[in-house]
Amino acid sequence: MCDLRRPAAGGMMDLAYVCEWEKWSKSTHCPSVPLACAWSCRNLIAFTMDLRSDDQDLTRMIHILDTEHPWDLHSIPSEHHEAITCLEWDQSGSRLLSADADGQIKCWSMADHLANSWEGQVQ
Repeated sequence: MCDLRRPAAGGMMDLAYVCEWEKWSKSTHCPSVPLACAWSCRNLIAFTMDLRSDDQDLTRMIHILDTEHPWDLHSIPSEHHEAITCLEWDQSGSRLLSADADGQIKCWSMADHLANSWEGQVQ
């Protein structure tokens, strides 16, 4: 039997919960392509991910996360033909540039100032 109480300053502290993570080899969870990430002045995070499944390829999608509502992830199909290598916000945080390995650059802007609605512009 194990004592789950640990000494703490001024007394004992009860351990409420323990979480153990499954150990994976590096080849299982390390991305095969470099990932891009950018944080805007509006506290929006744009990022890419290396995620493929049998029916979906998310490697060329841009994901936008509002840090004030992290449960509402919005994904944009970027239409890039190569892996996205760079994401960069403008100073206002309402436009996002994405660039891929072929040198193609796309500009995305908020539709109606909504973080969950994006439109592609000049390529």
